[in-house]
Amino acid sequence: MFTAIGLGRWHILPILVAFLYQAASPTQLISSVFTNMPLDYKCYTVSGNSIVYNNVCKGLDHKDMNTSCSKIEFNHNVFKTTFTSEFELICDKSWISNLYQLSITIGLLFGSLLGGIADKWGRLTVIRVGALGCLLGVLLVGFGPNVYLILAGRLLTGFFCNILNISSFTLAIENTPAHLRSTISLFIMIGYPLSVVLKGVISYYLRYWRMLHLTISCYIYLIVILIIFLDKSPRWLFQNGKIEEGIRLLEKIIKLNKSDKKVIDFEYFINESRQRHKLKELNSKYDCNPFMKLKHNISVFFKNSAMGSISVITPIIWFITGLVYFGVPLNANNFTDNPFIYMVLIGVVEAISILFGRMVLDKFGNIRTCAFFFGTTGSCLLFILAVSEE
Repeated sequence: MFTAIGLGRWHILPILVAFLYQAASPTQLISSVFTNMPLDYKCYTVSGNSIVYNNVCKGLDHKDMNTSCSKIEFNHNVFKTTFTSEFELICDKSWISNLYQLSITIGLLFGSLLGGIADKWGRLTVIRVGALGCLLGVLLVGFGPNVYLILAGRLLTGFFCNILNISSFTLAIENTPAHLRSTISLFIMIGYPLSVVLKGVISYYLRYWRMLHLTISCYIYLIVILIIFLDKSPRWLFQNGKIEEGIRLLEKIIKLNKSDKKVIDFEYFINESRQRHKLKELNSKYDCNPFMKLKHNISVFFKNSAMGSISVITPIIWFITGLVYFGVPLNANNFTDNPFIYMVLIGVVEAISILFGRMVLDKFGNIRTCAFFFGTTGSCLLFILAVSEE
């Protein structure tokens, strides 16, 4: 249908929302490199003795005996405040500091399990719920008066932003002409590394963690504004039997895109959608067992050996890729003394890889390209192990 209508003004908004989410993603997922940067600290004792050990939880009193700290002083040369320094989450409270990154990861985990609800509730509804939930999480982190609300905000951010990710990308791509989907996908994905670069630059100038967090979350604010004007997915409307609403939206799209097509040109598609929905409703009357339905849905992924292999290998690849990828930016403070330049370089390299990878995929195909780059990555990781720590 959209191949005939073509790409036009109507597509700008859903593509922009998907792009903005990709830009928002690193500002939340790997922001702890700056907002929770580990700072050196000093421990002062009750006696006021200033002879201290950096990053040691007990000081020495006048009798040279270990004693508890009466005051903690952080080194603010690199960052003025962080989540850890604001609440003094060191020593016996250090485990709370670790929850800052873990909480958003747990949210992502549970959010990914609900990514498919857009098929039932509609892309637009889920996008709006996801965006508002994500905004709530961002504001809780930025203004939360205690660690519990901040960690709850991180959890909500991960949960709702992952739902927003899946739904916004689906809305943008499923309504794009088939021959342009690769190009549009490339444009959407490039938002991620560009945001990483920008985040590294902004973090250099904003050294207060709350101010930094609220500033780099600007993409979420823009999404919340844009979804007010966002339309539903016409494809989803036709697939779910909302034919009249779909026709009205189709007329709007044809007008905005200045297409020479008319609704009557898609009469065959519209009638086919009606028949498919009637058949779907008929089947649902006799398909009352949810466990049998779930079993059938899972069996689709294993209907033959090739499909079964892909269904098993793909999650494993994603798991390993996630471990390696997130280990690189999240260890910026361990790998370098200048995390700002480090983060900018990560974004630049990733942008190049997206552009270069698309060309390589088109020329050599998925299997050979993945095999080559995974092999290269594995070799580099083994090489790092051989490098002396000195």
